[in-house]
Amino acid sequence: MSWLKKFIRLVEVYFKRESVDLLKEEEKNLTILFDLLLFSPLVGIPLLPPILSLELLPYFIEEAERLVERERDYDDFFSRIAAVLEPT
Repeated sequence: MSWLKKFIRLVEVYFKRESVDLLKEEEKNLTILFDLLLFSPLVGIPLLPPILSLELLPYFIEEAERLVERERDYDDFFSRIAAVLEPT
């Protein structure tokens, strides 16, 4: 009977890890989408009206700080843009 409990526990741990990995991937994709929506006019793809982009900009501060940190380590287009903006 203990082997059955071990097996069930193993399956449970596996599905938890899978769930966490999928959630992290989804968060990453949503972050990229948010970045694209805000900075699309800078690359010539107007997806949102400018006034809506300006209203969303305050929610971008935390993400911009992460991009500035990432810009120091990697060569990333959005990171370069965030480094120019340099939130205070």
